[in-house]
Amino acid sequence: MSLTQTNQQKEEPKETPQEKKAEHKKKTEQKKKPWRKILYIQQDYPDNHTDKSFLEFMVLNATARRRSFGELSLAATSITQELSIVLLFIVIFFHSYNNTLPLVHFVVINSILIVLGYLMFLYFEEDLEITFDLIFNHLKTFFIVFTAVFSLSSVLRTLTKAISNDTIWALTIFLFCLHLFFQDYGYLNGFKDRFFAPFSLNAAIFGSVILASRLNSDFYVFVFLAFSFQVFALSPLLRHSIKKFSNEFQVLLTALLFALTFGLIVTFNALFAILFFFFVAFINFGSPLSLMAAQKWKLFIQGPWDCAVVETVHK
Repeated sequence: MSLTQTNQQKEEPKETPQEKKAEHKKKTEQKKKPWRKILYIQQDYPDNHTDKSFLEFMVLNATARRRSFGELSLAATSITQELSIVLLFIVIFFHSYNNTLPLVHFVVINSILIVLGYLMFLYFEEDLEITFDLIFNHLKTFFIVFTAVFSLSSVLRTLTKAISNDTIWALTIFLFCLHLFFQDYGYLNGFKDRFFAPFSLNAAIFGSVILASRLNSDFYVFVFLAFSFQVFALSPLLRHSIKKFSNEFQVLLTALLFALTFGLIVTFNALFAILFFFFVAFINFGSPLSLMAAQKWKLFIQGPWDCAVVETVHK
């Protein structure tokens, strides 16, 4: 053996313990059988083993629904309706408070609204079977409610006599904001068949009672509270029926309420009317566009690691 070969053998590095361990692990893994997704066989893998094929079955946004601008804008009409009704109610109050709305005119408006609204409800509610007993029960309910309100009018008129106007205005704004926030918009959009918004309804009625206590006659209090009962307790039923009946009627009703409210607000404060206009435009156009732009960031991950969902088939 030559001297050169001897030196080359001496220069060959020896394997470190870490390298030997890694090589042994590699050979062991090569001898292992491929991992299988089964539980009834003991495999050469730990229980918390994550195989390379784990993410092959991952699905992104499989059930995510892309909503169109028309669909989102139509759903926003219920918010516009509710906001218009609240502001319209407040404008009617200030006309009553300042004696610019004669009591006779208010009674006529109330009577027309309740008769016309009830006839529209009977027409648009397709699932309702119109019978004499049904109409009689409805009329009996109206009579009981209005009689109770009329009997309490004198008490309600003096309910907040010792409270300042500033406190009344602030509390009323707070209550109507709660009403708007907790309203059952799913029902108004026809997504469900049962109206359930007790907190919103109570806030609106309480705010109406507080405002009514500032009017100057018992009968005016009665008419004003009857009006509040129509717009806050009965109008959701009518608007729900209209939405289920036709989207075109829903848009038409929204436009009429907005136009009427905007026209009445202009008589009080032009700046507030402009703010109301732009806010409604944002609700019906800006918000849907913003939501559509944000849909691309939606990430819903599904895979075999999710719990199984049992679908019930109704026959």
